Amino acid sequence: MLGARASRLLLNASHELRGAGAPLLLVLAGTPELEDTLRSAKASHWERGHKIPLGRLDAESAPSALLEPLKKHSASMTEDALDIAMRETLGYPFFLQLFGRHLVEAMNEARSGQADKAVTERAAKAFHPDQGDFYKSRRSELRIIGGTLPAAAAWGAIRGFGEGASCDLVLAAMEPHCDDVHDIWHRLQRSGMLWEKAEGVEAGIPSLLDSTVRSAGPSADAAYQAGFAIGREWAQWSAASAGAE
Repeated sequence: MLGARASRLLLNASHELRGAGAPLLLVLAGTPELEDTLRSAKASHWERGHKIPLGRLDAESAPSALLEPLKKHSASMTEDALDIAMRETLGYPFFLQLFGRHLVEAMNEARSGQADKAVTERAAKAFHPDQGDFYKSRRSELRIIGGTLPAAAAWGAIRGFGEGASCDLVLAAMEPHCDDVHDIWHRLQRSGMLWEKAEGVEAGIPSLLDSTVRSAGPSADAAYQAGFAIGREWAQWSAASAGAE
C-alpha cells in the first residue's frame, strides 16, 4: 500500500534517476484517496504530475468497456442488448464491471457467443440485487458520516444549475446541512458520490443520489429542494453576468 514513506522513497528514487540522465515514467493508479495520500508526503513534486480522474465513462467509452473484452473471446452483443446494458450501468465503471460478470454468466448459461436482448435481460435481473446492495452500503456510509442531507443538497444544486456546476456552488448548497462542509465534501469525493472535473462538479452515480433522496424522507427532500433553488439562483446569476460582458 502506498503511504507517505513509500511516496517519499519513490520521489527520492525519481530524483536520482533523472539526475543521472535516465528517462523515468511513473504511473500511479488508485482510489480517490490517492491524491490525499501523495499530499501527505509534503512534496510539491506530486502536485505537478498529470492527473487523469476516473469518472463516468462517456457514450463512446462505456460500450467499449463491455464490447472489447467480449471481442477478445470472439463474443458480441446485439444493439438492443447493448442499449439495455448502457441503461443499467449508467457509464459507471464499477457497474460495468458487475454487469459484465453477470452478462458472461448469462451467455454461458445460454451457450451463446452473442448476447441478445433476452440474455442481457437475464443479466440485468441478476445485476439488480448487487446494485441494490451497493446503494444500501453507500447510503449507510452517508448516514455514518452525517452526509445524507449535504449529499441531497449537493445533488439539488447540480441539477438546479445544470452542466458546469462549480465547487463553490456545491459547497454553498451543502454548508447549511453540516458542521464541517469541507470534510464532508472530501468524504463525498473519496466515496465517488461527487466528482470534480475541469468542466465542473458532477454526480458520480446520479441514480444513487436519487435513491438517497427518496429513501431518507422529507428532510432529505427539503435539502434537495433547497440545493436546487440555490443552483437555479447561481445559474441565473451566471447567465446575467455572461450577458453583461
